[in-house]
Amino acid sequence: MKIHPRERVTGRASTLLRKAIRDLQQFDLTDAEYTSVLMDVLANEILGHTKYLIREERHGDTETPGGLEIENDGGAGKSRG
Repeated sequence: MKIHPRERVTGRASTLLRKAIRDLQQFDLTDAEYTSVLMDVLANEILGHTKYLIREERHGDTETPGGLEIENDGGAGKSRG
């Protein structure tokens, strides 16, 4: 079975992220501080990414802010909040 080329890329990215997370140990954070830092960074990355997914899903492009109701966009009364 042949491995898809993107598997290598995502594997390298995962390795780099794990290393960066391990590098946080140099700051001698408490468990609570470590968790807080990690969750803050990951949550912001996820929110930033999903913002564009929502725009694409709601408007068909990534430029129109997802929270705006666009006249005649075929939204069938969906909330844009």
